[in-house]
Amino acid sequence: MHQKLLKSAHYIELGSYQYWPVLVPRGIRLYTYEQIPVSLKDNPYITDGYRAYLPSRLCIKR
Repeated sequence: MHQKLLKSAHYIELGSYQYWPVLVPRGIRLYTYEQIPVSLKDNPYITDGYRAYLPSRLCIKR
């Protein structure tokens, strides 16, 4: 892997997997289901990584 890609790889705990590599684009942190706000936990589309606590503009940033 490229050095740049390795620097952006983070590991989070997910479901039945002990650790799962998650790439964090441009420093935007991905939160696990357990870490997201309670008001968002009933959203069926949140399965493995969620961009929480961001302005609307950054939520859709790629």
